[in-house]
Amino acid sequence: MLDAKGIDLSYLVSVVKNKFQANPILQNALIEAKLDRVSIILPLDLLFESGTATPTSQAGAILSTVGGSLNSIKNRIEIHAYASDPSRAAQGEEIIADDPFASGWELAIAQSSIIAKMLHETGLSRAPIAVGHITDPPGQSRPAIELVVREMGAE
Repeated sequence: MLDAKGIDLSYLVSVVKNKFQANPILQNALIEAKLDRVSIILPLDLLFESGTATPTSQAGAILSTVGGSLNSIKNRIEIHAYASDPSRAAQGEEIIADDPFASGWELAIAQSSIIAKMLHETGLSRAPIAVGHITDPPGQSRPAIELVVREMGAE
């Protein structure tokens, strides 16, 4: 049940898992309940063309399902883009010639911002917060997008 601050996280896990089970692309998404948050991890290649901030052809449909699962909650939602890229990592944070992003972090924050905007357009009650990283997500070995839904009242 909703209250002024947000939805109970254990209930949210059940709702998200049920909605994702009906979607062949999302049924294998990693959904983790943690003490103060729910983490939904999607492979980066489902949402973006390799090494770019260009959404894939299926990104809109995927995010519509994700947004539909989260659209009535009041909890704070963060979009963490983990965009480690070996070609960028080898060059560190130096500017890469003829690349629209000066660093891997800039690519990650661009990806995170795009996902946040697309999710907000699906009707989320609060605009998600975009966060970029230049490493793989904790416990994962490949780049991903992590949606973090914070515990009720967390700001």
